[in-house]
Amino acid sequence: MIPAVFWLRFYLKKPKGERMRALKVGLFIGLFWLGSALWGGAFEDSLAMAKAQNKPLVVMVSSRACPYCIRTHKQVLSRPSIQKALEGKIWLEVNRDEERLAEAIETRFVPSFFYFSPAGELLGERLGYQLPEAFLEFLLDP
Repeated sequence: MIPAVFWLRFYLKKPKGERMRALKVGLFIGLFWLGSALWGGAFEDSLAMAKAQNKPLVVMVSSRACPYCIRTHKQVLSRPSIQKALEGKIWLEVNRDEERLAEAIETRFVPSFFYFSPAGELLGERLGYQLPEAFLEFLLDP
């Protein structure tokens, strides 16, 4: 109940033009909040770890059948510069094909990336395949 009240206040403070994005973000976070009942609380656990370690959380929504997700792993995430940028962050990958909650996020593109502050605030998002330089920029300045 309390998270719903908090989110409603957040939503109503947004200008009308930004409410659709706020609605999607609220749905995303709300569904992850329920994640402990649906898929073991991976997001909640990762966010708690990020808060305890005062590190940001980066979430990747992917699919095993997605060629761009495979390409992201082989050509982007394997790069030393990306690995170094990820060292100070908590990483969580959600498989859209296996996790019921990931399907409910309504992400049109996989891979999709979401960058959260240690407090759980969504700071940035990137949809679709990212070139290594663009992904590194996202990690350094969401």
